[in-house]
Amino acid sequence: MRFSSQSTTSSSPKRKIRVIKQGRDNRVAIVSFGVVISTAVILFMVYRVIHTDESEVPSPRDLREITIKWKCEQGHLFHAGGAPGSRKCIHCGAESFAINTYYCSEHGAFEVQVNLHEDWSSTNYGARDIRFEHGEWVSLQEGLKCPRCGRPLRRALRDGLGRPLPPVTESAARTTYP
Repeated sequence: MRFSSQSTTSSSPKRKIRVIKQGRDNRVAIVSFGVVISTAVILFMVYRVIHTDESEVPSPRDLREITIKWKCEQGHLFHAGGAPGSRKCIHCGAESFAINTYYCSEHGAFEVQVNLHEDWSSTNYGARDIRFEHGEWVSLQEGLKCPRCGRPLRRALRDGLGRPLPPVTESAARTTYP
């Protein structure tokens, strides 16, 4: 089928426009697109099989590699590497212990001193004993009781940046944490 285009001006030449069968080109384009997509999917699947995600498990960190919050008997707070037992305050030289936050489901947060032991790891909390400031040491298995109501205290959970999460609710307080 042929069409011709005529111009209204006499100076332009006549142009002929030729239209070819329309259906064949569309089918070729669709088939080509399908071949490209299926090839991309197959290549992606081959890549995933060859490059399996074999990420290395990080080795447990040593207690001395972890920065812990410490508080001395005089009330000075400082951050230093972990150590079993106590350490000297960097401000006054007094004995200091690692501190952590424990929660009572009714009365909120309490700061406690923690006596860490040598076999600490990122999977093992490593606390041997805990106590309120100037109180008696209690084994971690016994746990501390709230000084106001006598309910057991639970260790505060922390977010990825080390900040304490909001206080534990009554239903969540029934879950035991080390």
